Amino acid sequence: LALSAAALALAAAIALPLGWWAFRSARAEAVVGVLLNGVQVVPALALFGLLIPLLSALLGAAPWLRAAGLEA
Repeated sequence: LALSAAALALAAAIALPLGWWAFRSARAEAVVGVLLNGVQVVPALALFGLLIPLLSALLGAAPWLRAAGLEA
């Protein structure tokens, strides 16, 4: 519980000033938007990269999935 509270406090300490800055300035909004979009995309790409070998292994173990239309 303490670890979660500390993480929430740290996130709020970073997010609240950035949000206020972006609210007050259109230029800051663009900068913060680009940074946050980049932070959001990187984990999705990493997860996709991890799922490719798993899908290949699954298709190797269950060839009937290829017949069903799945390709790796």
